[in-house]
Amino acid sequence: MLHNAPVRIPSAAIIVTMIALALPSGIAAQRGTAWFGLTPPPGLGDPHRPVLSVAGVTPRPAQVPAGEERFSDLSGARIQRDLATIVGFSKANQAAGDKA
Repeated sequence: MLHNAPVRIPSAAIIVTMIALALPSGIAAQRGTAWFGLTPPPGLGDPHRPVLSVAGVTPRPAQVPAGEERFSDLSGARIQRDLATIVGFSKANQAAGDKA
């Protein structure tokens, strides 16, 4: 008795299938145009150019609580040295051609 029943495909499934088939051609057609009809702003510039120079900035002196003077892991000179090491990794990668 089930073999005589008509097969009904929900209309939502048909719509989803049509959209899925239409998307790749629509995306390919829009690759050379603006994004969602909006043009990006001109002159975004170089994202790798520094926007602020902190070379001449000196850190404020730390306010160390009494009894903790012997803990010097967070001294300004040590942090500055660690920061220079970390930035050095990025500069070396950029010099090697890595744009990330």
